[in-house]
Amino acid sequence: MNDFRAVALSAVTLLFCASPVLAQSDDAGKTCEATSSTEFISIALCPEGMTEEELKVAGTEICDNRLPCGVWFWTNPDDMPEEAPENHDGLTQPQVTSALAVWVGEKGMIIKIEKLEN
Repeated sequence: MNDFRAVALSAVTLLFCASPVLAQSDDAGKTCEATSSTEFISIALCPEGMTEEELKVAGTEICDNRLPCGVWFWTNPDDMPEEAPENHDGLTQPQVTSALAVWVGEKGMIIKIEKLEN
């Protein structure tokens, strides 16, 4: 496992659950669609330009108060897996690095995925 993925994934508890729902921010009306879920993970497609607060609202709504729970977010359907994996190790490195963020329901936080410039 490369350092980036190890740090990103080990920073959170790797037990998640999710349910497929639409999540809508009250502020801007942007929505993320949960496209697939397993017992612990949901994957969601979001429009470009979502703020951190909008992603928090989307993650909270997709988890629907179930803990532990996590949601991975992407803006490009070509970058995300077709099906949510059973655990985080089921995501490929390109999927992890192309994700916009991951919602960690039990911590109530969003972890943004940003590429570092060389």
